[in-house]
Amino acid sequence: MPALFTHTEWPACPRMLFGLRAPILERDEFFATASVMNDSDTPFPPSDMIITARWQFANGHGTTIPIKLSKGELGKGQGKTEPATGPARIAAQASGYAQLYLSYEPSDMASNIRNGGFLYDTAHRRIDADGKYSVAQFPVASITELLTLRALWLAVVAAVLSGVGVLLTVLLRR
Repeated sequence: MPALFTHTEWPACPRMLFGLRAPILERDEFFATASVMNDSDTPFPPSDMIITARWQFANGHGTTIPIKLSKGELGKGQGKTEPATGPARIAAQASGYAQLYLSYEPSDMASNIRNGGFLYDTAHRRIDADGKYSVAQFPVASITELLTLRALWLAVVAAVLSGVGVLLTVLLRR
């Protein structure tokens, strides 16, 4: 049977922006993990398997999370979680979106599907073994974008206050 693939990522130093959690900024550090959980009755995987999760940034740089599984390593309800390789913290490399690509071997899909050696995500969609398509993403903002948003927010607040002032002036003259 197939296994569930999950991932988590969170900023090393979360910051707040107008009461909301701010996006990860360019050059911010974040943590990432990848997990595989067997939720079937049969042991997973049916053969030795290497799962490679890769966070890739807009400039092509990225970080890899390998998960090596031996045949039948995960029993019912068991899982395996691995952190990103390299330093515990990963620096966001470029603004845009960080994309998560997933590939695994053996990648013979006909054999994997027949033997139940494939992965699916939390929305119960099968994840292709070739790693061509992104399975998740999160935004990475540049510092300039964030400063622009702050300036726009201040402009909106100033416009609202001006509108209230004009409205009060009109109402008080009557």
